[in-house]
Amino acid sequence: MRGKIITLALVAVLVAAPLLANTAYAEKEKGLKGREERGRLTVSNGDLTVIATAEGKHPQFFWYANSQNNTIYQVKYKGIIEYLDTGQEIFQRKFKAELGKFLKAGESAIKEINASKVGKNMTIAGTIRENRDRQTERLFNYLFQEGSSRIGVNVSKDTKVSGELRGDVVVEGIVAVQGQTFYIKAISISALENIRSQLRQLNPPFFEFNQGKWTFSGFQPIRAGDKVIGYQFNYTLSDINGKQFENLKNQIVIRNRLYNTTVREGDTLVPTASMKSDIIIKSWRWNLNTTAAKILNIDLTKDKLALWLELTAFKGSKIDDAVEEKAKPSLTEVRTGKERIETKENKTAKGEDEKKLEADKDQHKLTMLSDNQVLGGYFNFTNAATVYAKGSSPAQGQSVKVDGSYIGDQNKIRVYILYPNFGAKSLEHDPSIGVTPTEPVNVQYAVDPVALNAAQKAPALGAPAPQPVQPVQVVQPVQPGQPVQPAPSPQQSAPPQPSAGPDNTMVIIGVAVAVIIVGAIAALARRKK
Repeated sequence: MRGKIITLALVAVLVAAPLLANTAYAEKEKGLKGREERGRLTVSNGDLTVIATAEGKHPQFFWYANSQNNTIYQVKYKGIIEYLDTGQEIFQRKFKAELGKFLKAGESAIKEINASKVGKNMTIAGTIRENRDRQTERLFNYLFQEGSSRIGVNVSKDTKVSGELRGDVVVEGIVAVQGQTFYIKAISISALENIRSQLRQLNPPFFEFNQGKWTFSGFQPIRAGDKVIGYQFNYTLSDINGKQFENLKNQIVIRNRLYNTTVREGDTLVPTASMKSDIIIKSWRWNLNTTAAKILNIDLTKDKLALWLELTAFKGSKIDDAVEEKAKPSLTEVRTGKERIETKENKTAKGEDEKKLEADKDQHKLTMLSDNQVLGGYFNFTNAATVYAKGSSPAQGQSVKVDGSYIGDQNKIRVYILYPNFGAKSLEHDPSIGVTPTEPVNVQYAVDPVALNAAQKAPALGAPAPQPVQPVQVVQPVQPGQPVQPAPSPQQSAPPQPSAGPDNTMVIIGVAVAVIIVGAIAALARRKK
């Protein structure tokens, strides 16, 4: 009988275990909740619900207004593209940073040589051989040919030569003319095989985000005194499939914050019906910062990055269908400022180029429509990012310009956020998602982003490690009619605050159920004696 009692008691505890292990986090103020289940992350407040997925997929966010949950919006982070700005100022697919394409442009470059090119520097690839023509050998001692076009090359003792002066080479030099004969005074000549060996070591120009593993940080409370007013969480690129982009491990972070009240982060207003994100690229190995690029004489400042996003909306769909890609996108138009962008057709398949995304003052705010009906969902990003020394704080960085380009893609829109070359430094930028507020926006708190970033290093909610004492109080209330005051710095200590842990109600219920069942079993055993 004793053995049966022990067995039944274990069953009772196991039955109660799902209640004890519930991974929901909740605050009383305005329904702030966070939950991780079924491979999804759900976080919500009184106005907005956001569902995120990343494990084994592109990081993506679905969101909807709690008052109108039959329209769902989606942003999918597709990847990062390194591209060349050759004067078009924006990203277009045909300008990916593929250095091999430069080696195929020799013939057209030779044909373009005329009087206007004299005295100018040029770099071309082709085949070189000795010039045995007595009439011209004093002017140039080698002939350079690409396809059916050729030009003379004068190699002097000052010319830097890498490899042999025969076969496929890349020539850099100054265009000269004597009489009607054009030729190149060579500054350097490099055997193409030397360059090809360099090219084989380069990254592909596109890193697709689903080629990595994204690790969820857990929810962390954002506090105003003893009151939790929001959650912060992030996804970190923690592992890479393959070796070509191993250098990006732990170098890209998507950090997110959802509040249950309107706050101001620095100069950025964050309403309750929105979620603010920070895109952090800690480092990037630039293809043009290589020996091959230097030999090809390409201006390094023309090498830039495009963050590729895909936006759409699902009208009259269930959230499960949208997340599982069973719902049909219903986005037909996007508005940004005075611009109206039609998204019905697949313009990439038609071979059209991306176009410049016009800014509305200091931001790009894309509002979604379906059949001329404004849906209310939007994606927004400012036209400035922060570049700072790797390992330091964005507070010590400098602002750089951010542009955008786009193309319609069959009831979706591809958006490219364009960042300048930031060398060996780090870059941080802050897009946001949300729905248009239905009530007036009143700022309740001023948030110090630097202190929040430091708080992100604290253990996740429910972790066995204790909550850190510093920093905990990272927000201060704003009194009506008074300017926004900065929050305490990360160095300032504050008294410990109660942690926002798992839903205590569910824990109490679970324990109570276990105690009642075990008590009933023990009473039944005593009667049988």
